[in-house]
Amino acid sequence: MLSARKLESIYHEYKDYLWRLFFRLTGDADDAYDLVQAVFLKLMQTESIVWERLNKSYLYRIGYNLFIDEYRKKIKHSEKLEEYIASKQEETYSEESFKYEIIKQKIEKIQLKERTRTILKMRLFGGLTPGRISILLGVSKRTVFRELNLGVELLKESISQEEMLKKNEL
Repeated sequence: MLSARKLESIYHEYKDYLWRLFFRLTGDADDAYDLVQAVFLKLMQTESIVWERLNKSYLYRIGYNLFIDEYRKKIKHSEKLEEYIASKQEETYSEESFKYEIIKQKIEKIQLKERTRTILKMRLFGGLTPGRISILLGVSKRTVFRELNLGVELLKESISQEEMLKKNEL
């Protein structure tokens, strides 16, 4: 077993390096801190023989494996979220859900790339943050923001054009 002083020394030596690596992977500072913490918790549970050959790459590998595990959980969560959204469509509509349904129909009608459509749905109906969406889809946060902005602008245009048509008919 490793002494607390030695563990603290290792933590201070590698925490910033690990945080930067995990921040690049996750795009989220809190998730990066969580992964750093998880690496050292995992390290505390390992055999003493591992401590003798401890290096950056070993710590990174532990963290990367933890990241992959979390990513897989999020994908499963995303699939469950889509199932949940689909099941909610079958329920009785309140006024708010009726508005959501209208927006959902508009998203399907307007010309969007499939990825933009998916990002819009994940954000508007799934309540996922751009950081989470970027992880789930394997794209950068900037791409998610760009696609969201594009999708929202096209959605606004579609709604305003339809409102203008209705006013002209009256």
